[in-house]
Amino acid sequence: MSNRRFDLIYFAVFLLVLGLGYWVASQDEEDAEVAFVPDFSLPSIEIEAPFEFPYTFVRFARPEAPRLRLSESMASVIVEVRKALLESSAPVEVRDDTRLVTRLE
Repeated sequence: MSNRRFDLIYFAVFLLVLGLGYWVASQDEEDAEVAFVPDFSLPSIEIEAPFEFPYTFVRFARPEAPRLRLSESMASVIVEVRKALLESSAPVEVRDDTRLVTRLE
């Protein structure tokens, strides 16, 4: 029974908010007070002398990306992609770790 009362209260508040919003929206623009909205645009910056950084930017050399010569057949595309992946990947060394000790009882 109390759930219906709460539903009625929420519905009444919802209708009140809708009515208040409609009333505010239907007011004459001449009667309403105009709110001042500030301008948030960035100010213009004018520098008198050209600015130079006191240090130089270091650009590091990057390896050239592998280029694929793809053709129409899917098999040759897979071969080219595999070859490019093998060229660009570093070999992984797999070795046994002798520090681990297992104890079986």
